[in-house]
Amino acid sequence: MADRYWVGGTANWDGTAGTKWSATSGGAGGASVPTSADNVFFDASSGSGTVTISTVNANCNNLNFSGFTGTIFSVSNTPEIYIYGNLVVSAGMTWSASSNLAFAATTSGKTITTNGKSVGNSALILFGSGGGWTLQDALTNTAPIQVANGTFTTNNYNISCGQFAPVGGTVVLGSSTITCSSLYLSGATVNAGTSTITTGVVQIPSGGPYTLYNVTINGSVLAFNQFTVATTFNNLSIVPSASYMQVELSANITVNGTFTSFGTGVQDRNVVYSNIRGTQRAINAAAVSIQDTDFRDINANGAAVPWALSGQRVGDLGNNSDITFPAAVTRYAVASGNFSNTSVWSATSGGSVGASVPLPQDTAVFDANTGAGTYTFNVPRIGALNASALGARVISLGVDIEVYKSFTLSSALTFTNNNKILSFLGDGTNTINTAGKQLYFTIFAGNYRLNANLSVQTDSYIYGGLFEANNYNLTSGRFSVQNSTTGYTSSPNLTVYMGSGTWTATGTSGWSYTASGTFTLFPETSTIEIAASVGVTYSFAGGGATYNNLLISGSTGAAAISISGNNTFTSITSTKTNAYFLRLPASGTTTVGAWNVNGSSGNIITVESSSSGTRANLTKTGGGFSVSNFISVKDINASPASTFYAVNSTNAGNNVNWTFNFPTSQGNLLAFFT
Repeated sequence: MADRYWVGGTANWDGTAGTKWSATSGGAGGASVPTSADNVFFDASSGSGTVTISTVNANCNNLNFSGFTGTIFSVSNTPEIYIYGNLVVSAGMTWSASSNLAFAATTSGKTITTNGKSVGNSALILFGSGGGWTLQDALTNTAPIQVANGTFTTNNYNISCGQFAPVGGTVVLGSSTITCSSLYLSGATVNAGTSTITTGVVQIPSGGPYTLYNVTINGSVLAFNQFTVATTFNNLSIVPSASYMQVELSANITVNGTFTSFGTGVQDRNVVYSNIRGTQRAINAAAVSIQDTDFRDINANGAAVPWALSGQRVGDLGNNSDITFPAAVTRYAVASGNFSNTSVWSATSGGSVGASVPLPQDTAVFDANTGAGTYTFNVPRIGALNASALGARVISLGVDIEVYKSFTLSSALTFTNNNKILSFLGDGTNTINTAGKQLYFTIFAGNYRLNANLSVQTDSYIYGGLFEANNYNLTSGRFSVQNSTTGYTSSPNLTVYMGSGTWTATGTSGWSYTASGTFTLFPETSTIEIAASVGVTYSFAGGGATYNNLLISGSTGAAAISISGNNTFTSITSTKTNAYFLRLPASGTTTVGAWNVNGSSGNIITVESSSSGTRANLTKTGGGFSVSNFISVKDINASPASTFYAVNSTNAGNNVNWTFNFPTSQGNLLAFFT
């Protein structure tokens, strides 16, 4: 172990030429660059130059800047400064470095002193196994503080930082106030003391259970807050300074004091919900203070129950208990403006304005007495929308919107989707009738039945609940049909009735089906149409399900249609009039009742395996045989034998059980085919 003093003025930390380091303060240069065993000093004799952490990590035992008036600088957060002992920062220095401060000690008793100087964009990473670090004064930086190993003791001093991330080891918070952009708690042991954590967002994905003291979430942008493990608070306050907060509970939480949730207005209501639709999570609270917040799948518990919120702007999104919500009402739009303004709403059709803004349990009516102009939907969640009698008025979406009841438009109105997402999440029995108006992007995760054809500009996701096409046609860039056990718009249960209509996919992702949990897909007599009109690959990811008709259409574009999954179809039919590729899953099995794939002279359909040289299996059920014209077949194993015939076609190799261009001696059969 040795001492190293900076005497090199402006230079790189790791410089070996010249007079950078000395063995004494202000002494002659020429000493070696410090190692992890050396104590490093920047003092009054070090000059006022700039020391740059350039291309390699800086290493030291203790790092002491007392008396230094120069600048520490780095071009990025790498390389890093590895500190195996204590850190002392000078109040008179300039900290322009963004190198991570990596505390690597493996023994306790280490200290961190900043003398009121912010260490700027340098993250503090405490990772030495068995190490122990104690603050000697308040700590400020804009980058994260991460505790991965050892023990970090705040010693009752305050901290201001970017992300505060105890992901291992132990943090002892005492009476400190920690102000951070986000709290990420995963795997650490927390001794919360009487601390206060004020943060923009909270993520607690693993570890625990945890006990925190006072926590305030006050971010200014929409944020996803996650409580995956049981957590106990003294007080928990969700009070965004702008926008609103999403709070997902995957476990119960307990608030020994007051649970507070205040959105920033009726247009920005917080939402608190269980991670699994239909499965309640408990909030055990001694007291509550709540306004502009919506709840789903929440069991209110503790001394405060029932939560008496009937006089507040609080939304019931379904499956809550021991919460007294405002009673459901009907509100009538009478004067144009933003949905969130009371100047739009009346308690009666054509009546006086000033009624409350509709909440998710309410019904918003737009009818013949609705005044002229544009009605902008600027709230994140609504209940029933009944615009069936609305005339030539404009409904414009200003934000992405969740719908918790039925949704009905009229053909006379102008509907401006503004590329906003509509999520249909209501329980019970709900219907959708867009009266021919095109939506932009849709998510279905509640119980919904179509009452008219539906057109979606981009993608449609069916994630949970019950969806009934009700024999109407659907058009969308993509259909993604899946369910999941977790997620805000997901559900472990999904039932889809496809009806007798046509589901037309115009985008390259086409159709995607993933089954998990309890999932029932009823194809009924529906047709899934892949409208392939450009020269790219369109996918049909069938997920091994059973479908009725698959139709491949289009008149332009040398497209490729790629089918994946061991799927069963009543029929596969092609009406596409130009040449294209139809690829079946290599080593998989595609089962059809009817195979109606025909090209034309000069417009050959290439039927091939998705992997050259590996056969795909094509099986026909129900007896009889299938005949194709003008196709090229490669790597396809057909069954049963003597079932698949190809006329005016090409055997491109590695096929089994295909009959190509049979001789005229089979005259009767040839006459039948033609």
